[in-house]
Amino acid sequence: MTRVLLIEDSATQAAKFRALLEGAGYRVDLAESGEAGLRRFEASPYDLVLSDILMPGINGYEVCKRIKAMGRTPAVPVVLLTMLEDPRDIIRALQSGADNYITKAHADERLIPQLQDLLAARARREQTPGDSLSVRFMGEDYAIEGNTEQILDLLVTTFEDNVRARAELEASNQKLEHQNVALRRAETLKQELSALVVHDLKSPTSGLLMLAQMQLRKTDIKESDRARWRMVFSTAEMLQRMILNLLDISRSEDGALSLHTEPVPVMSLVHDVQEILQFQMEERRQELAVTVDDEARLVRVDRELVRRVLLNLLDNACRHAPVRGRIEVLAGICRPGWVRISVANSGATIAPEYRERVFEKYVRLDREAADRIEPGRGLGLPFCRTAVEAHGGRIWVSERDEGGTAFCFEVPLDHESRQD
Repeated sequence: MTRVLLIEDSATQAAKFRALLEGAGYRVDLAESGEAGLRRFEASPYDLVLSDILMPGINGYEVCKRIKAMGRTPAVPVVLLTMLEDPRDIIRALQSGADNYITKAHADERLIPQLQDLLAARARREQTPGDSLSVRFMGEDYAIEGNTEQILDLLVTTFEDNVRARAELEASNQKLEHQNVALRRAETLKQELSALVVHDLKSPTSGLLMLAQMQLRKTDIKESDRARWRMVFSTAEMLQRMILNLLDISRSEDGALSLHTEPVPVMSLVHDVQEILQFQMEERRQELAVTVDDEARLVRVDRELVRRVLLNLLDNACRHAPVRGRIEVLAGICRPGWVRISVANSGATIAPEYRERVFEKYVRLDREAADRIEPGRGLGLPFCRTAVEAHGGRIWVSERDEGGTAFCFEVPLDHESRQD
């Protein structure tokens, strides 16, 4: 059985290394200081010495020097334990005559394999004739011809290059970390600013909407004034929708978006949205066709969220469909327990490579060319994805066979409408 002298002043570290060594079948004697380790070494034969470097009194370098100076035959290998805070620890280990070193940070996985390789290498060298040096590297054995000075110069030069590369990498990592901190701070400030804007705009926008609705309910209003108030209502509604979209996206990112689900008729959602967009569609002379299958007429959703999903998609369809174009809303069963609602228009298509990106924040379709995207304030489609995924569904873009684009999303069917 291989006898190991372990010199370690930390009781915790000593217990860990002793457990690792004994678990691998080594017989371990423990010394709690450099002086005690030297006395044990003089009194008993050992196959290997494993010593900490930083110890009160005689440190590990001095322990190694004194053991090597004893001239015991065959020479007993000494392995130093280091935190490797300074790469020059390795050069000091060479000066002291150490046979190897092990970093404590990697001791759990490297201690036993490294000691086994060291002992096996020494056994091979004893059997290697002449000046050839037998070493094992990355699981393979090598025979190296050359004097000790040449081999040491080569290894030290390589080690110095690695130390410089590591220092450059650490400097680069620190720079990246500083940049990440700055980015996180900027993102936090942006979110705080968005919250303030939402808070300050929500109340006056709601007031403007109420005023426009009151004017539109009057029976004696002039038609020209009614048209103006419809425009005010549409603009205020769009602004309020943008504010609510931003608010709900932020809540979702913070994990605070909650659902209040109930049975909701699909047609009632369409009618609510149609009423809001009526002025816009009349202006562009667009036709809206709605088809809802009987088995898909009732969904279990958060009414307000899904109403705004449909509103965003229909508004998007109106803006990108041509004048006198046709917009279709279709609802039907797509798989057991789920309803697919699609909003299609006869306008330009969206290039396949952009069909996922349109659901990202601050990306919107260019009005002039729907097959391109540009940075913008668009939050409608990101909100749609947030709301649909909160229901466990999905949303996507597809190209219609007859031309144009369809936005499709899936929401849960209400249990009263499910088929056995």
